[in-house]
Amino acid sequence: MTIPIVQRQTQIWRDPRAIALLMAASLTTMANATISPALPGLERLFADDPNAGMLVRLLVPAPSISVAIFAPFAGLVADRYGRRRMLLAGVILFVIAGCAGLFLPDLPTVFASRLVLGLAVALIMTAQTALIGD
Repeated sequence: MTIPIVQRQTQIWRDPRAIALLMAASLTTMANATISPALPGLERLFADDPNAGMLVRLLVPAPSISVAIFAPFAGLVADRYGRRRMLLAGVILFVIAGCAGLFLPDLPTVFASRLVLGLAVALIMTAQTALIGD
C-alpha cells in the first residue's frame, strides 16, 4: 500500500529535520543578499582606505568565490566526518563570520570574514544537499 502524495507531504512538514534542512538552505541565499544594502555606508565609513572602492565591491562576490573553491573539499569532509556534524559546524561558522563585520576594525579583515562566510556556506550547502539525498 502506498501513501498518497498529499499525505506524504504533510508528514514531511511535521518532521523537524526537514524544517531544519529548509532553514539551512535559506542561509546560503542570505550570504550575499544581506550585505548589499550596507555597501554605500561601508564605502563612506572606510573612505580613508585607498583600496576601499575595490574591496567594498568585492564584498558581495567574496562568499561565492570561497564556495567555488571549498565546496569540492567540503564533500570529502562530509564523507569522512559526517554530514550532520559538518552542517552544524557550517552553521556555527556562518553565525560567527556573519556577525564579525560588526566588530572588525578595517576593510581587509571584513573582506577576510566574507571569505570565511563563503567557507561556511560551502559546508552548509554540501551537507544539506547530501542530507536531503539521504
